[in-house]
Amino acid sequence: INLQRDEVYIGTAEEREKDGHKDDLTDLPGGAGHLIKLPGFYEEAPDALQELVASNPEVKQWMESMQASIKLEESEAAMVAEETA
Repeated sequence: INLQRDEVYIGTAEEREKDGHKDDLTDLPGGAGHLIKLPGFYEEAPDALQELVASNPEVKQWMESMQASIKLEESEAAMVAEETA
């Protein structure tokens, strides 16, 4: 297999911009740069994890902080998408 760098196939960022091939940030279903809710937060967690969260306030606090962090990152990503649209 003869693989080459992406630039060979799609051009550099500068070449794509010059040709009007801007990124459509509203059309990102997932992947790099597009945050999604991670699985495993206690609403969807297995019973054993839900029991651990219920019995250990430190675990619950950590999980809530992670969820809050993800929501903050999602809102920041949405602001960037709006600014660049």
